[in-house]
Amino acid sequence: MRVVLLIAALLALVSMAWLQAVWLGRLDPKQLLGPWYILAVASRAKDFMVEKDMRNVEGVVVTLTPDNRLRVQSSRHG
Repeated sequence: MRVVLLIAALLALVSMAWLQAVWLGRLDPKQLLGPWYILAVASRAKDFMVEKDMRNVEGVVVTLTPDNRLRVQSSRHG
């Protein structure tokens, strides 16, 4: 359950490029650095339901930029 919450928090950060790491409160951004694996995606979208058996595990690497922002690189998107 904790991993799911961390992944949700990480994805929320990625979706808001303007959000700075200093706004994370008690969470140390350095705890998120390194390799992560997205194991599941929850969606009720019709296309997702049809293609869900073809989905793979996606790897991402999280780094901290010099201006204190989190950078996420996805293996699927380069």
